[in-house]
This record gives sequence, structure tokens and C-alpha cells, in this order.
Amino acid sequence: NEAAAMTIQVQRVSGQVQHTYECDEVPCTERTIYIHPLTFDNHVEFSDVSVVPIPGTVTIATTEHNAFPDGCPLRGAKVCGYDHHRRTLLACVSTTPLGRYSLPIVNGLDFYLEVT
Repeated sequence: NEAAAMTIQVQRVSGQVQHTYECDEVPCTERTIYIHPLTFDNHVEFSDVSVVPIPGTVTIATTEHNAFPDGCPLRGAKVCGYDHHRRTLLACVSTTPLGRYSLPIVNGLDFYLEVT
């Protein structure tokens, strides 16, 4: 019984996010495995490492007025995302003059933000 090559490919788009994958911490979209007839213990793993932008605005509480109904924007604030389970830093960005930010976070992670 000779082994036969079988190639498995992954591809996914969710909304505007084109998913990216890794195999053994290297970018990949396919894996080839060799299977023998009547064997069912083959294991193939792809890790979805897609990054999605998490946008937001940092404003100062109790400073609402006509020009800024949500409050005055806070320029240059540091916004950091942390993995909720591992408590590790994922990414940090600074806010724009209008208090806006877009933080790149791996899709599907549970995370929390800290603003300083």
C-alpha cells in the first residue's frame, strides 16, 4: 500500500477581512500530507492569525459641547490592547489629533484595552 499525497488548502473572507494563516508559525495557505489507505489518524493544523482593525475614539468625560457631543478628543493618548487570558501586550497605538485610533488585533482573541 503506497501513500498518496493529499493537499489541503484554506481560504476565508469575513466581511472585508481576508484571513491569513500560519503552519508551524510560518505563513501558509496549504499543506500536503501523505496518507495510507484506511488510515484515519492524520492531523493537519492551520492557525488563523488574521488581524482586524479595532477603531475607536478617546474623549474627555464631561467636556461635551456642540462641536464634540461625545466630549473633547484626547490627542496623543496611548491605547494598548492586551490578551485577556494571557495578560500579554498585543499592540499599542497613539490617538490622532481628533482622538481616533485603529488598533490591529488578531481576529477572535478576547482582549481588553488600556488608555494612558
